[in-house]
Amino acid sequence: MNVKNVLQRPKVSIVVPIYGVEPWLRQCLDSIVAQTLKEIL
Repeated sequence: MNVKNVLQRPKVSIVVPIYGVEPWLRQCLDSIVAQTLKEIL
């Protein structure tokens, strides 16, 4: 693994537990998509 590959990796992992939360899942996913921290992508 070289330095360039390490620097291009996302800095944050997002884990979304989904069991039994279907009523709030859309709101959760919309919130993740609307984030503004560009280094996550």
